Amino acid sequence: MYEIIDILNRSKIVSQTEILELVDEHSVQSIRIKTKLINESSLFIQETISAKGNKYSYHWQTKDNKLLLRWDNSPHYKEIGTFPHHKHVGENIETSHKVSIEEVLGCIEAVIKAE
Repeated sequence: MYEIIDILNRSKIVSQTEILELVDEHSVQSIRIKTKLINESSLFIQETISAKGNKYSYHWQTKDNKLLLRWDNSPHYKEIGTFPHHKHVGENIETSHKVSIEEVLGCIEAVIKAE
């Protein structure tokens, strides 16, 4: 969990980090973070590691709260070939692999540089 904070603090595209929740116990580790990016968009991060498994969500939205991309593993698209991993691109659902915070930031940085 602390590695995520370190990666965000070193990122060139993150201008502000707000830790909304941090749980670091033997049975569960969980973190929720809101970041502001250099183009004024926001990235919301949620990761939980427990005996029940690992859950994640990386939600990127515009400054006007419009969804740009969200990667997550909520088990609600069983027809997706990469179930439970998937990606929301606007209103569309696409296949995805389990992503890391580094991959998410790299993808977002490429989009920001192309703007």
